[in-house]
Amino acid sequence: MTEFRFDDPDQYVHGTPYAEFARLRREAPFAWHQASQVRGDGFWLVTRHRDVVSISRDPARFATHAPILADPLPRALWGTFPSLAMIADNLMTFGPEQHARFRPLATAMLAPASLLAMEDRVRAVCARIVDDVAGRPGFDFASEVALRVPVEVLFGLFLGVPDSDLARMRDCVLTINAMEDPVFCQHGAGVIEAAKALYEYGFDLFRRLRAEPPGPTLLSTLVHGEAPQGMTPEQFFLVYWFPLMAGAFDTTASTIAGGVRALLEHPEQLRRLREDRSLLPVAVDELVRWVSPVVYFRRTATADVEYEGHSIRRGQKVVLCYASANRDEEVFANPDTFDVGRKPNRHVSFGYGPHFCPGGRIGSLVIRMFLEAHLDRIAELELDGPATGTRSAWMNRIWSMPVRHRTQVPAAGPAHASAA
Repeated sequence: MTEFRFDDPDQYVHGTPYAEFARLRREAPFAWHQASQVRGDGFWLVTRHRDVVSISRDPARFATHAPILADPLPRALWGTFPSLAMIADNLMTFGPEQHARFRPLATAMLAPASLLAMEDRVRAVCARIVDDVAGRPGFDFASEVALRVPVEVLFGLFLGVPDSDLARMRDCVLTINAMEDPVFCQHGAGVIEAAKALYEYGFDLFRRLRAEPPGPTLLSTLVHGEAPQGMTPEQFFLVYWFPLMAGAFDTTASTIAGGVRALLEHPEQLRRLREDRSLLPVAVDELVRWVSPVVYFRRTATADVEYEGHSIRRGQKVVLCYASANRDEEVFANPDTFDVGRKPNRHVSFGYGPHFCPGGRIGSLVIRMFLEAHLDRIAELELDGPATGTRSAWMNRIWSMPVRHRTQVPAAGPAHASAA
Protein backbone atom coordinates (compact mmCIF):
# COMPACT_ATOMS: atom_id res chain seq x y z
CA MET A 1 0.00 0.00 0.00
CA THR A 2 1.23 3.48 -0.86
CA GLU A 3 2.06 5.56 2.21
CA PHE A 4 -0.45 8.35 2.74
CA ARG A 5 1.01 11.81 2.24
CA PHE A 6 -1.36 14.57 3.24
CA ASP A 7 0.11 17.19 0.92
CA ASP A 8 0.27 14.97 -2.18
CA PRO A 9 -2.47 16.24 -4.54
CA ASP A 10 -2.62 12.92 -6.40
CA GLN A 11 -4.12 11.31 -3.30
CA TYR A 12 -7.25 13.48 -3.60
CA VAL A 13 -8.17 12.95 -7.26
CA HIS A 14 -10.45 10.01 -6.48
CA GLY A 15 -12.04 11.54 -3.41
CA THR A 16 -11.21 12.93 0.00
CA PRO A 17 -9.18 10.34 1.98
CA TYR A 18 -11.53 10.23 4.98
CA ALA A 19 -10.31 6.78 6.09
CA GLU A 20 -6.77 8.12 6.40
CA PHE A 21 -8.03 11.14 8.32
CA ALA A 22 -9.88 8.84 10.72
CA ARG A 23 -6.70 6.83 11.26
CA LEU A 24 -4.76 10.01 12.00
CA ARG A 25 -7.38 11.16 14.51
CA ARG A 26 -6.98 7.84 16.32
CA GLU A 27 -3.21 7.45 16.11
CA ALA A 28 -1.61 10.87 15.62
CA PRO A 29 -4.15 13.71 15.84
CA PHE A 30 -1.45 16.36 16.19
CA ALA A 31 1.75 15.29 14.50
CA TRP A 32 4.70 16.45 12.41
CA HIS A 33 4.64 15.43 8.75
CA GLN A 34 7.55 15.67 6.35
CA ALA A 35 6.69 17.59 3.20
CA SER A 36 6.33 15.51 0.05
CA GLN A 37 6.51 18.60 -2.15
CA VAL A 38 9.14 21.34 -2.28
CA ARG A 39 7.65 23.31 0.62
CA GLY A 40 10.23 23.40 3.35
CA ASP A 41 10.92 20.74 5.90
CA GLY A 42 7.37 19.86 6.87
CA PHE A 43 4.31 20.88 8.88
CA TRP A 44 2.20 20.06 11.90
CA LEU A 45 -1.07 18.41 10.86
CA VAL A 46 -4.14 18.96 13.06
CA THR A 47 -7.00 16.51 12.46
CA ARG A 48 -9.23 16.72 15.57
CA HIS A 49 -12.13 19.14 15.74
CA ARG A 50 -11.26 20.44 19.20
CA ASP A 51 -7.68 21.29 18.17
CA VAL A 52 -8.81 22.99 14.95
CA VAL A 53 -11.18 25.15 17.01
CA SER A 54 -8.60 25.91 19.71
CA ILE A 55 -5.88 27.01 17.29
CA SER A 56 -8.35 28.98 15.17
CA ARG A 57 -9.23 31.01 18.26
CA ASP A 58 -5.60 32.00 18.79
CA PRO A 59 -4.42 34.13 15.83
CA ALA A 60 -1.84 35.89 18.02
CA ARG A 61 0.21 32.67 18.31
CA PHE A 62 -1.00 30.98 15.10
CA ALA A 63 -1.11 33.59 12.35
CA THR A 64 -2.91 33.48 9.02
CA HIS A 65 0.06 34.68 6.97
CA ALA A 66 -0.67 32.16 4.23
CA PRO A 67 -3.72 29.93 3.65
CA ILE A 68 -1.87 27.09 1.88
CA LEU A 69 1.37 25.17 2.42
CA ALA A 70 3.22 27.03 -0.34
CA ASP A 71 4.84 30.15 1.08
CA PRO A 72 3.64 33.54 -0.18
CA LEU A 73 5.82 36.09 -1.94
CA PRO A 74 8.28 37.65 0.55
CA ARG A 75 7.39 41.19 1.59
CA ALA A 76 10.65 42.52 0.11
CA LEU A 77 9.39 41.61 -3.37
CA TRP A 78 5.85 43.00 -3.10
CA GLY A 79 6.76 46.20 -4.93
CA THR A 80 8.37 44.25 -7.77
CA PHE A 81 5.52 41.78 -8.22
CA PRO A 82 2.30 43.60 -7.21
CA SER A 83 0.01 40.89 -8.58
CA LEU A 84 1.59 38.27 -6.31
CA ALA A 85 1.59 40.77 -3.45
CA MET A 86 -2.20 40.97 -4.01
CA ILE A 87 -2.39 37.27 -3.03
CA ALA A 88 0.04 37.62 -0.12
CA ASP A 89 -1.34 40.78 1.50
CA ASN A 90 -5.10 41.03 1.99
CA LEU A 91 -7.91 40.48 4.48
CA MET A 92 -7.31 36.69 4.51
CA THR A 93 -3.65 37.02 5.53
CA PHE A 94 -3.77 40.02 7.89
CA GLY A 95 -2.63 39.71 11.48
CA PRO A 96 -5.08 40.22 14.37
CA GLU A 97 -4.95 44.03 14.54
CA GLN A 98 -5.23 44.64 10.80
CA HIS A 99 -7.89 41.98 10.45
CA ALA A 100 -9.99 43.47 13.25
CA ARG A 101 -9.75 46.85 11.53
CA PHE A 102 -11.01 45.71 8.11
CA ARG A 103 -13.20 42.73 8.91
CA PRO A 104 -16.36 44.64 9.98
CA LEU A 105 -16.81 46.13 6.50
CA ALA A 106 -16.50 42.69 4.90
CA THR A 107 -19.10 41.31 7.31
CA ALA A 108 -21.47 44.17 6.50
CA MET A 109 -20.97 43.91 2.74
CA LEU A 110 -21.49 40.14 2.80
CA ALA A 111 -24.60 40.16 4.97
CA PRO A 112 -27.25 37.74 3.62
CA ALA A 113 -29.77 40.60 3.50
CA SER A 114 -27.80 42.03 0.58
CA LEU A 115 -28.43 38.90 -1.47
CA LEU A 116 -32.03 38.49 -0.28
CA ALA A 117 -32.76 41.92 -1.73
CA MET A 118 -32.12 40.47 -5.18
CA GLU A 119 -33.74 37.07 -4.49
CA ASP A 120 -36.02 37.18 -7.56
CA ARG A 121 -33.04 37.83 -9.82
CA VAL A 122 -31.06 35.02 -8.18
CA ARG A 123 -33.89 32.56 -8.72
CA ALA A 124 -34.21 33.71 -12.35
CA VAL A 125 -30.52 33.03 -12.97
CA CYS A 126 -30.77 29.57 -11.38
CA ALA A 127 -33.89 28.75 -13.43
CA ARG A 128 -32.20 29.80 -16.68
CA ILE A 129 -29.15 27.63 -15.96
CA VAL A 130 -31.31 24.59 -15.12
CA ASP A 131 -33.51 25.19 -18.18
CA ASP A 132 -30.41 25.21 -20.38
CA VAL A 133 -29.80 21.51 -19.63
CA ALA A 134 -33.41 20.39 -19.15
CA GLY A 135 -34.00 19.14 -22.67
CA ARG A 136 -30.81 17.09 -22.97
CA PRO A 137 -30.53 13.38 -22.09
CA GLY A 138 -27.22 13.93 -20.29
CA PHE A 139 -24.82 16.69 -19.29
CA ASP A 140 -21.98 17.54 -16.91
CA PHE A 141 -23.62 18.82 -13.74
CA ALA A 142 -20.38 20.13 -12.21
CA SER A 143 -19.36 22.41 -15.06
CA GLU A 144 -22.74 23.22 -16.62
CA VAL A 145 -24.77 23.85 -13.45
CA ALA A 146 -22.80 23.80 -10.18
CA LEU A 147 -20.07 26.11 -11.46
CA ARG A 148 -22.33 28.45 -13.41
CA VAL A 149 -24.73 29.17 -10.54
CA PRO A 150 -22.27 30.89 -8.17
CA VAL A 151 -20.26 32.47 -10.99
CA GLU A 152 -23.34 34.17 -12.45
CA VAL A 153 -24.98 34.92 -9.08
CA LEU A 154 -22.02 35.90 -6.90
CA PHE A 155 -19.54 37.21 -9.48
CA GLY A 156 -22.23 38.72 -11.67
CA LEU A 157 -25.28 39.86 -9.71
CA PHE A 158 -23.72 40.35 -6.30
CA LEU A 159 -20.18 41.60 -6.92
CA GLY A 160 -21.02 43.31 -10.21
CA VAL A 161 -18.50 41.76 -12.62
CA PRO A 162 -19.92 42.39 -16.14
CA ASP A 163 -21.30 39.33 -17.95
CA SER A 164 -18.70 39.69 -20.70
CA ASP A 165 -15.88 39.26 -18.16
CA LEU A 166 -17.28 36.39 -16.08
CA ALA A 167 -15.60 33.51 -17.93
CA ARG A 168 -12.17 35.15 -17.99
CA MET A 169 -12.21 36.01 -14.29
CA ARG A 170 -13.60 32.57 -13.40
CA ASP A 171 -10.69 30.94 -15.22
CA CYS A 172 -8.15 33.17 -13.47
CA VAL A 173 -9.49 32.18 -10.06
CA LEU A 174 -9.68 28.47 -10.95
CA THR A 175 -6.06 28.57 -12.11
CA ILE A 176 -4.90 30.16 -8.85
CA ASN A 177 -7.01 27.98 -6.54
CA ALA A 178 -6.20 24.74 -8.40
CA MET A 179 -2.58 25.51 -9.20
CA GLU A 180 -1.53 21.85 -8.89
CA ASP A 181 -4.04 20.55 -11.44
CA PRO A 182 -2.90 20.66 -15.10
CA VAL A 183 -6.54 20.88 -16.17
CA PHE A 184 -6.64 24.41 -14.73
CA CYS A 185 -2.97 25.44 -14.50
CA GLN A 186 -1.47 24.16 -17.72
CA HIS A 187 2.14 25.32 -17.33
CA GLY A 188 4.56 26.55 -14.68
CA ALA A 189 3.85 30.24 -15.19
CA GLY A 190 0.07 29.73 -15.17
CA VAL A 191 -0.48 31.07 -11.65
CA ILE A 192 1.68 34.14 -12.27
CA GLU A 193 -0.19 34.90 -15.49
CA ALA A 194 -3.58 34.39 -13.84
CA ALA A 195 -2.63 36.61 -10.88
CA LYS A 196 -1.40 39.33 -13.22
CA ALA A 197 -4.62 39.18 -15.26
CA LEU A 198 -6.77 39.33 -12.10
CA TYR A 199 -4.75 42.23 -10.69
CA GLU A 200 -4.85 44.28 -13.90
CA TYR A 201 -8.53 43.58 -14.43
CA GLY A 202 -9.27 44.66 -10.86
CA PHE A 203 -7.73 48.06 -11.43
CA ASP A 204 -9.43 48.47 -14.80
CA LEU A 205 -12.75 47.74 -13.12
CA PHE A 206 -11.84 50.03 -10.22
CA ARG A 207 -11.27 52.95 -12.59
CA ARG A 208 -14.49 52.25 -14.51
CA LEU A 209 -16.58 52.09 -11.35
CA ARG A 210 -14.97 55.23 -9.87
CA ALA A 211 -15.98 57.11 -13.02
CA GLU A 212 -19.61 56.03 -12.66
CA PRO A 213 -22.22 56.99 -10.04
CA PRO A 214 -22.45 54.56 -7.11
CA GLY A 215 -24.44 51.44 -7.98
CA PRO A 216 -26.12 48.59 -6.07
CA THR A 217 -23.33 46.01 -6.45
CA LEU A 218 -20.80 45.15 -3.77
CA LEU A 219 -17.80 46.25 -5.84
CA SER A 220 -19.39 49.61 -6.56
CA THR A 221 -20.03 50.07 -2.85
CA LEU A 222 -16.40 49.20 -2.13
CA VAL A 223 -14.95 51.47 -4.82
CA HIS A 224 -17.01 54.46 -3.69
CA GLY A 225 -16.37 53.81 -0.01
CA GLU A 226 -14.13 56.02 2.09
CA ALA A 227 -10.61 54.68 2.53
CA PRO A 228 -9.14 54.86 6.06
CA GLN A 229 -6.70 57.61 6.84
CA GLY A 230 -3.25 56.90 5.44
CA MET A 231 -4.53 54.54 2.75
CA THR A 232 -5.28 55.34 -0.89
CA PRO A 233 -8.59 54.20 -2.43
CA GLU A 234 -6.63 51.70 -4.52
CA GLN A 235 -4.92 50.20 -1.47
CA PHE A 236 -8.27 49.98 0.30
CA PHE A 237 -9.74 48.19 -2.74
CA LEU A 238 -6.90 45.62 -2.72
CA VAL A 239 -7.63 44.66 0.89
CA TYR A 240 -10.83 43.00 -0.34
CA TRP A 241 -10.40 42.41 -4.09
CA PHE A 242 -8.57 39.06 -4.04
CA PRO A 243 -10.50 37.52 -1.11
CA LEU A 244 -13.80 38.47 -2.75
CA MET A 245 -12.83 37.07 -6.14
CA ALA A 246 -11.01 33.96 -4.92
CA GLY A 247 -13.70 33.07 -2.41
CA ALA A 248 -16.81 34.28 -4.19
CA PHE A 249 -17.77 31.15 -6.07
CA ASP A 250 -15.31 28.29 -5.71
CA THR A 251 -16.46 26.78 -2.40
CA THR A 252 -20.12 27.32 -3.35
CA ALA A 253 -19.65 25.53 -6.67
CA SER A 254 -17.89 22.69 -4.87
CA THR A 255 -20.71 22.32 -2.36
CA ILE A 256 -23.44 22.38 -5.01
CA ALA A 257 -21.68 19.67 -7.05
CA GLY A 258 -20.71 17.52 -4.08
CA GLY A 259 -24.03 18.10 -2.34
CA VAL A 260 -26.12 17.08 -5.32
CA ARG A 261 -23.90 14.04 -5.75
CA ALA A 262 -24.61 13.11 -2.11
CA LEU A 263 -28.36 13.55 -2.64
CA LEU A 264 -28.28 11.33 -5.74
CA GLU A 265 -26.22 8.69 -3.93
CA HIS A 266 -28.61 8.80 -0.94
CA PRO A 267 -32.05 8.99 -2.58
CA GLU A 268 -33.90 8.51 0.71
CA GLN A 269 -32.39 11.79 1.92
CA LEU A 270 -33.47 13.53 -1.28
CA ARG A 271 -37.02 12.18 -0.76
CA ARG A 272 -36.93 13.43 2.81
CA LEU A 273 -36.05 16.94 1.65
CA ARG A 274 -38.68 16.94 -1.07
CA GLU A 275 -41.32 15.98 1.50
CA ASP A 276 -40.19 18.48 4.14
CA ARG A 277 -38.73 21.67 2.65
CA SER A 278 -38.43 23.17 6.14
CA LEU A 279 -35.31 21.01 6.53
CA LEU A 280 -33.46 22.96 3.83
CA PRO A 281 -31.46 25.33 6.10
CA VAL A 282 -30.32 22.35 8.19
CA ALA A 283 -29.66 20.31 5.04
CA VAL A 284 -27.41 23.02 3.59
CA ASP A 285 -25.24 22.82 6.71
CA GLU A 286 -25.01 19.07 6.23
CA LEU A 287 -24.04 19.46 2.57
CA VAL A 288 -21.29 21.87 3.59
CA ARG A 289 -20.05 19.49 6.31
CA TRP A 290 -20.26 16.46 4.05
CA VAL A 291 -18.42 18.07 1.13
CA SER A 292 -15.91 20.11 3.19
CA PRO A 293 -15.06 22.28 0.17
CA VAL A 294 -11.79 23.48 1.70
CA VAL A 295 -9.66 20.55 2.90
CA TYR A 296 -7.38 22.65 5.09
CA PHE A 297 -6.18 26.11 6.02
CA ARG A 298 -2.70 26.83 7.25
CA ARG A 299 -1.53 28.80 10.25
CA THR A 300 2.05 29.84 11.07
CA ALA A 301 3.51 29.88 14.58
CA THR A 302 4.50 33.44 15.51
CA ALA A 303 6.73 32.30 18.40
CA ASP A 304 7.97 29.09 20.00
CA VAL A 305 4.79 27.50 21.36
CA GLU A 306 3.97 24.51 23.55
CA TYR A 307 0.69 22.90 22.52
CA GLU A 308 -0.70 19.64 23.92
CA GLY A 309 2.82 18.45 24.79
CA HIS A 310 4.30 19.39 21.41
CA SER A 311 7.05 21.97 20.94
CA ILE A 312 6.22 24.10 17.91
CA ARG A 313 8.99 26.38 16.70
CA ARG A 314 8.48 29.93 15.47
CA GLY A 315 7.78 29.97 11.74
CA GLN A 316 6.61 26.35 11.54
CA LYS A 317 3.46 25.60 9.57
CA VAL A 318 0.38 24.31 11.36
CA VAL A 319 -2.26 22.81 9.06
CA LEU A 320 -5.87 22.76 10.23
CA CYS A 321 -7.64 19.92 8.40
CA TYR A 322 -11.27 21.00 8.19
CA ALA A 323 -12.26 17.90 6.23
CA SER A 324 -11.06 15.66 9.06
CA ALA A 325 -12.56 17.85 11.81
CA ASN A 326 -15.93 17.62 10.05
CA ARG A 327 -15.91 13.82 10.48
CA ASP A 328 -14.64 13.79 14.08
CA GLU A 329 -16.42 11.11 16.11
CA GLU A 330 -16.00 13.18 19.28
CA VAL A 331 -18.25 15.89 17.86
CA PHE A 332 -20.56 14.28 15.28
CA ALA A 333 -22.78 11.29 15.93
CA ASN A 334 -22.29 8.82 13.09
CA PRO A 335 -20.03 11.25 11.20
CA ASP A 336 -19.87 9.10 8.06
CA THR A 337 -23.66 9.16 7.74
CA PHE A 338 -25.25 11.73 5.43
CA ASP A 339 -28.22 13.13 7.34
CA VAL A 340 -30.08 16.17 5.97
CA GLY A 341 -31.73 16.64 9.37
CA ARG A 342 -28.49 16.61 11.38
CA LYS A 343 -28.67 18.73 14.56
CA PRO A 344 -26.47 20.05 16.00
CA ASN A 345 -23.95 20.50 13.21
CA ARG A 346 -20.76 22.17 14.40
CA HIS A 347 -18.91 21.92 11.11
CA VAL A 348 -15.84 24.08 10.52
CA SER A 349 -16.03 24.24 6.73
CA PHE A 350 -15.91 28.05 6.84
CA GLY A 351 -13.22 28.13 9.50
CA TYR A 352 -13.68 29.22 13.08
CA GLY A 353 -12.89 32.21 15.28
CA PRO A 354 -11.77 35.64 14.03
CA HIS A 355 -11.06 34.34 10.53
CA PHE A 356 -14.41 32.62 10.06
CA CYS A 357 -15.20 33.15 6.36
CA PRO A 358 -17.45 36.25 6.14
CA GLY A 359 -18.90 35.01 2.85
CA GLY A 360 -19.95 31.62 4.21
CA ARG A 361 -23.51 32.73 4.94
CA ILE A 362 -23.88 34.19 1.44
CA GLY A 363 -22.67 30.95 -0.15
CA SER A 364 -25.06 28.91 1.99
CA LEU A 365 -27.93 31.17 0.98
CA VAL A 366 -27.20 30.66 -2.73
CA ILE A 367 -27.15 26.88 -2.19
CA ARG A 368 -30.46 27.06 -0.31
CA MET A 369 -32.12 29.18 -3.00
CA PHE A 370 -30.93 26.80 -5.69
CA LEU A 371 -32.23 23.73 -3.86
CA GLU A 372 -35.56 25.35 -2.92
CA ALA A 373 -36.34 25.94 -6.56
CA HIS A 374 -34.89 22.80 -8.10
CA LEU A 375 -35.15 19.83 -5.70
CA ASP A 376 -37.72 18.16 -7.94
CA ARG A 377 -35.53 18.72 -11.00
CA ILE A 378 -32.60 17.13 -9.15
CA ALA A 379 -34.78 14.09 -8.46
CA GLU A 380 -35.07 13.65 -12.24
CA LEU A 381 -31.32 13.03 -12.48
CA GLU A 382 -29.01 10.09 -11.87
CA LEU A 383 -25.25 9.80 -11.96
CA ASP A 384 -23.90 8.66 -15.32
CA GLY A 385 -20.35 7.64 -14.49
CA PRO A 386 -17.70 8.54 -11.94
CA ALA A 387 -17.13 12.12 -10.85
CA THR A 388 -13.64 13.56 -11.32
CA GLY A 389 -12.04 15.54 -8.54
CA THR A 390 -9.54 18.34 -8.83
CA ARG A 391 -5.89 17.43 -8.30
CA SER A 392 -5.56 19.44 -5.12
CA ALA A 393 -4.86 18.77 -1.46
CA TRP A 394 -6.43 22.14 -0.62
CA MET A 395 -9.70 22.56 -2.55
CA ASN A 396 -12.18 19.69 -2.45
CA ARG A 397 -13.73 20.35 -5.85
CA ILE A 398 -15.53 18.08 -8.33
CA TRP A 399 -14.78 19.50 -11.76
CA SER A 400 -16.65 16.88 -13.81
CA MET A 401 -19.81 14.96 -12.84
CA PRO A 402 -21.77 13.39 -15.71
CA VAL A 403 -25.49 12.91 -15.08
CA ARG A 404 -28.49 11.87 -17.16
CA HIS A 405 -32.22 12.32 -16.90
CA ARG A 406 -34.13 9.38 -15.47
CA THR A 407 -36.85 7.68 -17.45
CA GLN A 408 -38.92 7.50 -14.25
CA VAL A 409 -38.70 9.92 -11.32
CA PRO A 410 -38.68 8.20 -7.88
CA ALA A 411 -41.74 8.91 -5.79
CA ALA A 412 -41.33 10.69 -2.50
CA GLY A 413 -41.64 8.51 0.58
CA PRO A 414 -40.36 7.84 4.11
CA ALA A 415 -36.63 8.41 4.52
CA HIS A 416 -33.96 7.86 7.12
CA ALA A 417 -30.32 8.85 7.50
CA SER A 418 -27.93 6.78 5.42
CA ALA A 419 -24.27 5.90 5.69
CA ALA A 420 -21.64 6.66 3.10
